[in-house]
Amino acid sequence: MYIVKLISTALVLAAMLGACSRDEEPEGVIPAGYQSAVDKAEDVEGKLEDALRARTQEIDDSEG
Repeated sequence: MYIVKLISTALVLAAMLGACSRDEEPEGVIPAGYQSAVDKAEDVEGKLEDALRARTQEIDDSEG
């Protein structure tokens, strides 16, 4: 009887560990919703850099 309990316990634990260790396909490092926000932030950053370059050029042109 002891061996039956031991074997059934071992089988249950093996099944539980097997279920937990399944590899799922990751979407990527950043989830899609966050990636969209990152893309928008990069667009805004680019626009700000362009505006800064334009303003710097205006200042340089007015000084010289």
